[in-house]
Amino acid sequence: MGGNAPICANALAAMGIPVSCVGAVGKGQAEPEFQSMSPLCNLWPVAMPGECLALEFNDSKLFLADMSGPGELTWESLLQLVGLEQLIEMVAGADLLGLFNWGELPNIQEIWEGFASDVLPRLDGKRRTAVFDLSDCSGRSAGAIRSAIEVLASFRKHMRVVLSANDNEV
Repeated sequence: MGGNAPICANALAAMGIPVSCVGAVGKGQAEPEFQSMSPLCNLWPVAMPGECLALEFNDSKLFLADMSGPGELTWESLLQLVGLEQLIEMVAGADLLGLFNWGELPNIQEIWEGFASDVLPRLDGKRRTAVFDLSDCSGRSAGAIRSAIEVLASFRKHMRVVLSANDNEV
């Protein structure tokens, strides 16, 4: 099993925290490598997972990735596969919202904007935390990164925002 979202979701579930994981773990049904995840992890398979071959060296790593499956996910397809009311219900019942892989998924900005415009305004006043992982954003322009930061700012009206970034991403 791999992927930032499934790994994080499974780790939280292993600590006894119920989790809803909406992600690229299969289309309609979870792929076999994700079916062994914790029973506390409720999977919402909305796209086929990406595939990655990692070549690890003493001083670096080289990733050869095919992100065509998760790359097909859009805000509209997410609404069709999960539904707006279900997304609102999931976020309303959560203390933590994790949004991953901005740097690697072509439509993730649109998905984040959909959450900001369609989900967040419908939540109660409970203070939640949103963790954003830009992932490898080296292929994105400075303007695209500024635009992502603007979306993060729109989340701050409704949630505490945490940005996950490693040295390279910073």
